[in-house]
Amino acid sequence: MSTLATATKPDAAVLPDNDPYWRAAMAPYARPIFARTLLDIATSVVPFAALWAAMYMALDVSYWIVLALSVPTAGFLLRVFILFHDCTHASLFHSRRANTWGGRIFGLFVFQCFAKWRYSHAFHHGSAGDLDRRGTGDVMTWTVDEYYSKPLLSRVGYRLFRHPAVMFGVGPLWSLLI
Repeated sequence: MSTLATATKPDAAVLPDNDPYWRAAMAPYARPIFARTLLDIATSVVPFAALWAAMYMALDVSYWIVLALSVPTAGFLLRVFILFHDCTHASLFHSRRANTWGGRIFGLFVFQCFAKWRYSHAFHHGSAGDLDRRGTGDVMTWTVDEYYSKPLLSRVGYRLFRHPAVMFGVGPLWSLLI
């Protein structure tokens, strides 16, 4: 057995959030800046809506134009999803009510129910990496023993599932659309 496998567990590290220096250093970044929030919305939602409208108008002209416009439109849709995500963490606006309404509005663009996504995302953050509490929003993870106890076909499927092309290509589409 390797040294790493037999090493004893180190003492718990001192977390920076217990250190007053780190609290003071991070305090300016812990609250949203309203002007920055408005800028983020203006540079995400407005271009997305404009490109979306341009794609609709281009339908009568050429599908190739629609296809070309779909690439930057997808990029701006991703930015809208980031705003939606920030609302689920109540970090886009100062008030919880504004984050809730912002999340509901951005959820219309990204075709997600804000309340459901906020709940499952909070559960994900509360249990991610905890093999005893696997579930909503998690990436399927097996221990080594679990992996070797599965039949070959299941192990191949597990390896394919965790491949970057599947995880970051097909996975988001599957998760958000199906």
